Amino acid sequence: MHFSAFKTFLKLIFPSTLPRLFSALRISMGISISVLFFAENYATTYGIGYYIMNSWSMVNYENMFAGILAIAILGMVLYGSIDWLERRLCRWLFLNSQEPLHYKKTQLSQLEKVRFLIDIMPVVFQKPKTRHKRRLI
Repeated sequence: MHFSAFKTFLKLIFPSTLPRLFSALRISMGISISVLFFAENYATTYGIGYYIMNSWSMVNYENMFAGILAIAILGMVLYGSIDWLERRLCRWLFLNSQEPLHYKKTQLSQLEKVRFLIDIMPVVFQKPKTRHKRRLI
């Protein structure tokens, strides 16, 4: 098949980048919500971040938790919309399953988990090598 450069991009390159693009969107969405909270907390006198911190400083915990719940719901709605969009645009990832193929993890038994921890313990608790300091004259 002979495609033009635009059709090659549209039919081959762009769809192959979509799963990674959605992963990047999920990560950046979490960071953006936390930046939103801190920016509103310190830079303005309005917004959900200011509302939470103002309620906390005035010992109004009901309003503080209501603001926290609002941010949590905002995050869940954004995450759900990205999931929905991924299901619509990357249908090949969800062949006969609810979970994307690249998200599936192998289920380890308890014995395999313990063996993994035993194997990794010497590496984790290894003493660091010390270097001798040179004395300057």
